[in-house]
Amino acid sequence: MSLNQVIVSGRLGKDPEIRQAGSKSVAGFTLAVDDFREGKKATTWVYVEAWEKLADTVGKFLTKGNRTAIVGRLREDTWEGNNGEKKSRMKVIADRVEIIDYPEKEDDDKVPF
Repeated sequence: MSLNQVIVSGRLGKDPEIRQAGSKSVAGFTLAVDDFREGKKATTWVYVEAWEKLADTVGKFLTKGNRTAIVGRLREDTWEGNNGEKKSRMKVIADRVEIIDYPEKEDDDKVPF
């Protein structure tokens, strides 16, 4: 038996990028996850993808700076670069996205919820 579940929490580094993969929506974004090692802050950038209805929701409500929690699963992408070199990266496929807070703005009293 194996288990593939990841939970990460951090801030969006930039607005999500929405694209179409065939007939499905895909939202891709990076999350800055802070850690403290030997008394110093270190940031790990985690790439996250959300698909279909969750991608549409992410595109509508998430923006740069949102503190967000993601529950999902790890997947490795592999491809061949222009020079024939094999490349790979780990990403999180989001099953659940929770907005923890919004970045502070001057007009916070206009947030609809």
